[in-house]
Parts: sequence; C-alpha cells; structure tokens
Amino acid sequence: LRTLIARLRNKGKVAFVLDQNTDEEEGGIVVNFLGLPMSVSSAPAALAYRTGTDVLLALCKPQKGGRYLIFSPGHLDPPVFDADADTDRVVLELTQKIEDQLSEVILANPEYWLWSYKHWRRRAGHSYPPNYPHYP
Repeated sequence: LRTLIARLRNKGKVAFVLDQNTDEEEGGIVVNFLGLPMSVSSAPAALAYRTGTDVLLALCKPQKGGRYLIFSPGHLDPPVFDADADTDRVVLELTQKIEDQLSEVILANPEYWLWSYKHWRRRAGHSYPPNYPHYP
C-alpha cells in the first residue's frame, strides 16, 4: 500500500478493475450502478482523494481484425483533501461519479459488456428494488 500511495503522489499511474462486485467487508461501498444498488470498491476514490490524483476511466472497444480501441470518457478531479471533511461522504460521492461514468459507457455500448458471474449479489440486512436480480 505504501508503494501504491507513493506512486500516486509522484504522479505515477495505477489501474483498478471497477466493474467488480466488492463486499463491504473488503472495502466496498454501496452506490447506484446502472440504476441498481451495488457494492463496489472505494479504493480508487479514497486514494484519489488522499493523494490528489485525477481519476481517468479507461475502457476498450473491440475493433475489426482482433484489435481494441482504448478510450476514455473523461477524467474526474477529486476534491482537495480536507482533514476536517467527512472522508466517507467524499469517497462515496466520488465513487458514485466514477460509477456514473462507467454506467454511461455501458448504456451507450451494451453489446460490449458481459458479466459471467453473479454481478448483483444480495446481502443480508439490505433492501432491494423489485427489479433487483435474484440468483438461485
């Protein structure tokens, strides 16, 4: 973790896979993803906020001939770190912005997205809308 933070503070680059379901016990937080509540990693937002590093969402689209086009719908500037601020709220808001960007790309290009695992998992003690997936 120290190496990761040092890299970010020195304007280095790191990558996270953000379309993964992350348990709250493993640092996940519940945000709205494609119109449904989902637990995702808070690490990118927390690290960006603490280090002042921009968040750049990068994705790829398949092209003819087996190639891929890497593109970015834009970047997010985290707020300036404030030791007196409610860090959990700031991280939640920034995580929601990240997931909103990802949702926009998926909705614009649904043919490129496939989850072969139980992406939306129910957790005890949470309420879910009627259209929330249920896996047997």
